[in-house]
Amino acid sequence: MFLFSLILSSYADAPQTSKWIRTPDIVICEDSSVNIDDVKSAVKFWQDKGHKFGSIRYVEDCLDYHSGYILFVGDENLSSKYAGMTELFEYGGNISSAYIEVWSGANKDLKVLAHELGHAIGYEHVNNTYNIMYKCAPDANVTIRR
Repeated sequence: MFLFSLILSSYADAPQTSKWIRTPDIVICEDSSVNIDDVKSAVKFWQDKGHKFGSIRYVEDCLDYHSGYILFVGDENLSSKYAGMTELFEYGGNISSAYIEVWSGANKDLKVLAHELGHAIGYEHVNNTYNIMYKCAPDANVTIRR
C-alpha cells in the first residue's frame, strides 16, 4: 500500500499550470527525428493518467499546422545543453499550441519524449525523481514501456 501511495503522490506534485481548451492532435514534422511509435508510447504514458489526445500523424509540411496541435519539430533551434525543449503558446491558462524539439541524440529516450509532452499539456518541473516532470528527464526514476 505504501508503494502505491508513493507512486500516486509522485504524479500529484507536478503542477499543471495551463490546459488545452480542446483535445490536441499531435503532428510529427518531417524535420523531427522522433519515431511515431515512440511518440505513441509517450502519449500512452499520459493517457494512462487521464489525459486525452487526438490523432497522431507524420506530415511532410508543417506550415499549415499551428493552433490546436502539438508539433514535434526539428532540433535546429535547440540549445546543445538540452535533450528537449517545449514552447507553449497560451493565453489566460489555455494552451492553443505547443512545439516540441528533441535532440536527435535523445530521440529514442521515452523519458525525454514523455517529459516534453508533459510540458506540452501544461506541466512544470518538479524536484521529485519519481516523477516524469523531474527537471532532468533522463534521471527520472520512471519506467515507460514501448
